[in-house]
Amino acid sequence: MKQEELLKKIKNLMENTSKGKIKWDVLVQSTEYNDKKYVETDEDGIEWTIDECYVNYFTENVDPVFNMITYEMIRSNGSETHTTTFVFFPPLGIRFFNLRTLFPYSIKADTMVTQSVHMLWNQLLELAKNKNPNISIDANPAEISVEEDMDIILGNSK
Repeated sequence: MKQEELLKKIKNLMENTSKGKIKWDVLVQSTEYNDKKYVETDEDGIEWTIDECYVNYFTENVDPVFNMITYEMIRSNGSETHTTTFVFFPPLGIRFFNLRTLFPYSIKADTMVTQSVHMLWNQLLELAKNKNPNISIDANPAEISVEEDMDIILGNSK
């Protein structure tokens, strides 16, 4: 899917979600609340705490069925935060979180795409907080996998 198509698709999904026409099944895995944090030190001696978050946005209420997975790696040193985001459109049979498996299904996610996905997330989160029956969010802790996948992340985040 091209970026322009995705922006239009997300806008349409958000409008139809607001009208109550779409039921969402959202799966989240994040390292954000893990007690043990992954920390790396860069060449300048600055320590960065790294968190990862996968989100699977799924609905059967559109044609074709919408199955999008996003990945965010958030690096923070206390005063700065850097985020790397990937967007994937895997086949319906792939609804699990593994960067190496998902990467062949990635699309280029510029700032506009990233912001649109974030707006969809915020909309769904707000509806879930208000107990909207059309929104199901299942959030689970995840183990950090950034060590295994750093070559993919760094090689493709430019």
